[in-house]
Amino acid sequence: MLNDDVVAVGMGFSKHLHINIEIVYTPLKEPLKHQDDLGNSAFIKSDKVQIMSVGTGVQHSEKNNNSKVPIDLLQIWVFPKKT
Repeated sequence: MLNDDVVAVGMGFSKHLHINIEIVYTPLKEPLKHQDDLGNSAFIKSDKVQIMSVGTGVQHSEKNNNSKVPIDLLQIWVFPKKT
């Protein structure tokens, strides 16, 4: 799956669960804030790519902390053949 998303100012994806999936995020202009239940918290910059390999599961959220502009974001999900 490939999503071309726009995250409005102050908005985002609230904490949600993924199991058995590979997820790739890349913001196209502005940094995106990532947090997960493993204690990770970081800003993914527009010149970076985040790859999450989710086996038994992780809960995470992303947010646009920018107060002036929306974030353009590409999100790719890859489902492995084996669990």
